[in-house]
Amino acid sequence: MVKRSSKYLHGFSSEEQKRLHLQNDLLGPQIYEFIGLEGASRMLEIGCGTGAQMRYVMQCYPHIHITGIDLSAEQLAGASAYLEAEAAFNNRYALIKGQGNALPFDTASFDCALMVWVLEHVRHPEALLAEAHRVVAPGGWVYLTEVFNNSFEHFPKSAALEDFWNQMNAFQESLGGNGNIGIQLGAMCAKLNHTKLETRAKTLYFDAAVPQKRTEIWNYWISLAESASRQMISSGRISNSDWQKVRREMLQLRENPSSAFYYSFMQCRLQR
Repeated sequence: MVKRSSKYLHGFSSEEQKRLHLQNDLLGPQIYEFIGLEGASRMLEIGCGTGAQMRYVMQCYPHIHITGIDLSAEQLAGASAYLEAEAAFNNRYALIKGQGNALPFDTASFDCALMVWVLEHVRHPEALLAEAHRVVAPGGWVYLTEVFNNSFEHFPKSAALEDFWNQMNAFQESLGGNGNIGIQLGAMCAKLNHTKLETRAKTLYFDAAVPQKRTEIWNYWISLAESASRQMISSGRISNSDWQKVRREMLQLRENPSSAFYYSFMQCRLQR
């Protein structure tokens, strides 16, 4: 959940909103195998963006009502249009504009709280985490999913891609974010009162044994890098020709029958 400004790594374009939906179509099954929502009826999503997570949860858990909060009016407008298109979601969600570190909800208002790819973009992630913890009722859960960009590896090596990836992470840090926040999740959650705390690393590894899945992940990774490249170009961090070289090499990796892709994201669940 971030302010509508150039300080958000990926921007707020219509292309970016489409990318977020495609991202969750691809990664949703891996994310939610660690998130158990069977016993929840009132869920809060902090940094709900364009509603991709809300849609996934409502499809899989028809008993849940979700409140989504985000600071971006553009993202919330996109979420509203996206969710209103499905009649099955009527009266099952609410969208609110607000701050994640000052939630407009009473203590213990929800059965669970969810943040997916959110803490990487904020200057004070522990403040959001503390607020999520506050509004969850005793016995409820806080679920976190975050990036660990230092884990990214690929074969064959692309010097242009490696340089771009390092510059992207440095750029995100200059904006107040942290592309490796995932490895800190357990330490941050351990500071809060809890009855149970669990963490895991989810590995994405695709090579010649699964060529279709490898193509899918490279397509997604190209779109991810491209969305970051727009802000990097406009900020003078890289040139368009720099990006075009990176894109060509990523396309070559996608088409290379010997290529391999590796990435791990991190997840944490805390029970109050």
